[in-house]
Amino acid sequence: MTDAELFVTISSAVISLITLIYLFFSERRNSITSTITKERVDWIRQAREALLKFADCYYRRNKKGMRQAKARLETLMRRDTPEYRLVLEHIDICINSNELDLGNYNKLIGLSSYILARAWQRVKIDGLRLRTGNRKKNTEVTNQVSSLLVSVVNGTYMDIDPLTE
Repeated sequence: MTDAELFVTISSAVISLITLIYLFFSERRNSITSTITKERVDWIRQAREALLKFADCYYRRNKKGMRQAKARLETLMRRDTPEYRLVLEHIDICINSNELDLGNYNKLIGLSSYILARAWQRVKIDGLRLRTGNRKKNTEVTNQVSSLLVSVVNGTYMDIDPLTE
């Protein structure tokens, strides 16, 4: 075997090995992202159902149903997350009120909509990262999520201010 043939053989082996390693890690990352995205979609479905049940029970003043829905939501949302804590604290206010207050009901719907929209935004980010490795696009979507959070804090999302109302 000549030196040129040996060089081509070694070069081909190195390139094949690099390609294999790249594909392995790329596929692994895509698989992890896909699994996380599926789990988030399932969480969104469960949270939406529990929030709808709570809102319906609050509107009909069904205290037992409200408590059951609250228990389900507490298994889905951690109180140490500021946005979830806002929803759970407002749920406590709704349960402790003696009558239907449409202001409380509307705020509950607004907070619920924000939580679900925020979760969908994260799914979009993961999907974008899965489809493209483009850091610029990832940064744009991350900025959109930050903008969504700012609009909630400023009270411009759903025309409520969840921090003060």
